[in-house]
Amino acid sequence: MPSWCTTSQNTPCLYSGIGPPIQLLISLSADVSSEGMAPPQETPPQQETLPPQRSLKHKSPLKIEKGEDNSDGSDKGCQDDEKRDPHYEPDEDLPIFSITDSFATKAVEEQKYIVFEANIEQLCYHIQCSQCSSSVTDIEKQVVGSGLLATLKCISGHVVLKWTSQPLDGRMPIGNLLCSAATMFSGLTYQRVAQFMIFLNLQFFSATTFYDLQKMYLIPEINSYWDAHQKAVVDQLKGSSTDLIGDGRCDSPGFSAKYCSYSLMDVSSEKVVDMELVQVSETGASQRMEAVGFQRCMDRVLNEYKLNVKTFATDRHTGIRKLMRTKYSSVKHNFDIFHLAKNIKSKLRKAAKKKGNEELEPWIKSIINHLWFCARACNKDQELLVQMWSSVVYHVLGQHEWSDDPNLPLFQKCGHDPLTDLQQRKKIWLKAGSSAHEALKKVALAKRLLKDIRFLAEFMHTGALEVFHNVLLKYAPKRLEFGYSSMTARLKLAAIDHNQNVGRAKAVVKKPHKGSSARGKVQYKKVFTKMKKSWVLKARYEAKNYDYVKDLMKGVVYRRQTRTIDPVPAAPAKNIAPTEAPSKEEMLKSHASRF
Repeated sequence: MPSWCTTSQNTPCLYSGIGPPIQLLISLSADVSSEGMAPPQETPPQQETLPPQRSLKHKSPLKIEKGEDNSDGSDKGCQDDEKRDPHYEPDEDLPIFSITDSFATKAVEEQKYIVFEANIEQLCYHIQCSQCSSSVTDIEKQVVGSGLLATLKCISGHVVLKWTSQPLDGRMPIGNLLCSAATMFSGLTYQRVAQFMIFLNLQFFSATTFYDLQKMYLIPEINSYWDAHQKAVVDQLKGSSTDLIGDGRCDSPGFSAKYCSYSLMDVSSEKVVDMELVQVSETGASQRMEAVGFQRCMDRVLNEYKLNVKTFATDRHTGIRKLMRTKYSSVKHNFDIFHLAKNIKSKLRKAAKKKGNEELEPWIKSIINHLWFCARACNKDQELLVQMWSSVVYHVLGQHEWSDDPNLPLFQKCGHDPLTDLQQRKKIWLKAGSSAHEALKKVALAKRLLKDIRFLAEFMHTGALEVFHNVLLKYAPKRLEFGYSSMTARLKLAAIDHNQNVGRAKAVVKKPHKGSSARGKVQYKKVFTKMKKSWVLKARYEAKNYDYVKDLMKGVVYRRQTRTIDPVPAAPAKNIAPTEAPSKEEMLKSHASRF
């Protein structure tokens, strides 16, 4: 019989952490009945002797207090000893694990398993009592969050073994902490994971436990990791001029957003440099949040980080435009060509739907391509850019030279090769003075548009920033609401994820099969786009690298061991409502239903 399960009536029974015969993440049932399970009589095979574990005399059941489900991680609810006192030390008779990086590494990296209850009982019934040599006949089980505590007794009533399915830190199974960390670091929410556990009948901890752990350990670790990561990104940009792009992103569709996150990205490295989360209660209206977030980011970049920002590209937000003209005039302002092209396309489509303008529709794609060509080929000359764009009203007529137009002295003919007679005949040209041509001139030659097109001369766009916003949807979906501290942490997780995986190589074919490309060729996937309403090929990329998540999880475990609890920044306002909520009794008196 193995030495680690040898006990006597007067010897303290042990709660073994890592190493006893079952390595278990979560037990599947809290049922303590063992009826119908006849204990086998054969002697179990000899097992390897493990080092002795620390003994445990504590017999009272472990409890997790139920409390308020607070997604913002408030102090209400769980009232563990370590929550009331950051310097709390567990009872001496509880299993304590040494505060070392090696334990955090082992807890995070070792394999875990889902073990069925019947399989646990099958193994436990093979253990014999050291006092009377009889087999185990009774198993008392106690579920604590994601962990299982089992007390094994023989027919004589001797306690044969006390065992835990996972290490305990204080009174908490370490699986509670790891599951909470994995949930948040993967971009999931407690509600979705808990529902998965319910469907599988897998024992799990309460929402209160999750939100308490999130506030005490997860969010502080994310903040600490982001601070170090951001410092490394900023340090790489110091000493030379920097081109930045920026854009805002609201947390919900429509015009009733609660949050707006503004992000700055370096053009050359495509890494997120800084972010700011603004709550609507700070500005009074959701339309003002983007400008406030932009201003806070720019102040930090210029005054705190001391970066030499040469050019900065944004969309055509009027508030940001004014700030760039008045407060940040030393930085050259550019517009994002993607957003401007999208705006022009929308106006052209609207015009083409009117009666008599149907001939304009086939030209819209070519007109937008012309805008991109002009911004790229103008050599940063604003006046040349405006004239190149204005020439589109001649090209759609089949007229490719216009030397008699005094408004276009720098660009008097199209830049493409001369068209053949066949190309000229096949193209459906617009007629001068037609309704479609006049509609195009009204959109393309509008004074405000010609003024804004000058800001495209640097040919900068926020495509990489849109990719980051797509990653952000994984961590903070627009259909879900998060507390301020949680939302901030999820923004940082998305930025870390993006920065760590920028510049991934395209995936290539390694094992060719029938119908695939040759070995070493780039892999592509077929995608039907709603915008183009056609099938396109998109390159596949190598799998993402999530090694940084292990560092985050190890940091969380170490924070728990050392009881390092950093304060979480408070939200600008507890509630976005301008008035205090009345009592439920008052609301019920005035409540009326249509049904």
